[in-house]
Amino acid sequence: MDVSKQAGRKRFVELLVNWAVCDDVRAGYDPTMKFDPKLKHYRIQVPDMSGKMRTYTTTSYIAAAESLLGRHTRCFLAKPDYEEGGDNDVVVIKDAFAVSSPPPDDKVRNEIVLLSDITDTFEGKEVDFIYPELVRGGDVKLPAGGSHVSGISHNGVYEFEDNTGSILSLMGVARQDVPESGDNGAKAKRSSWRQQSYRVHRRLAMKPYGGHLKEAEKPAELVVVLAEAMRCHTAIHTH
Repeated sequence: MDVSKQAGRKRFVELLVNWAVCDDVRAGYDPTMKFDPKLKHYRIQVPDMSGKMRTYTTTSYIAAAESLLGRHTRCFLAKPDYEEGGDNDVVVIKDAFAVSSPPPDDKVRNEIVLLSDITDTFEGKEVDFIYPELVRGGDVKLPAGGSHVSGISHNGVYEFEDNTGSILSLMGVARQDVPESGDNGAKAKRSSWRQQSYRVHRRLAMKPYGGHLKEAEKPAELVVVLAEAMRCHTAIHTH
């Protein structure tokens, strides 16, 4: 936008107006994750496959974005806000925008499906290795066609849906899918900002949790960690 010209100034004003009146979820507001100023922690809703939510209170970050651009994977340690059946253990919450295919039902790359299979395979069995156990997980659906902040809705109800499609649709005819693969089967790379992968907002609660690798004091501790990971992956592959 060249604001030194009338056409550029017109586009800039249109951008500000559209930004001001757009739905808050399109502006980046996520009503399923809120910061509690009293607790100094986030309260995060984690869905299950049916869409039913359970609220957790975070206790600390494990990993967070190191960039102000884009939406990156974030991980938290958290506890359930209240007793709602089941255990009250500390879980790891993973919040990510995973590459998927529209509609987001690609089971091959669906981490929730894979972790469910792992949990079902080993749960209740005596095993001599540590494996990731899925507590709950699902796709985060935000209110569409209304304002969650102002309370404005259509016909008195909110319609909840994955809003990836609506966000990408704003690019219109300029949007291009990222190629499946490059030459000789190499991983494809974006050659233009117009090429955007379809992503789905997924959130998982898992256990158990451990310390950060930076906390290891001796090389032998890292060897043990790698050995445990190899044993886990071998068992998953075998079973």
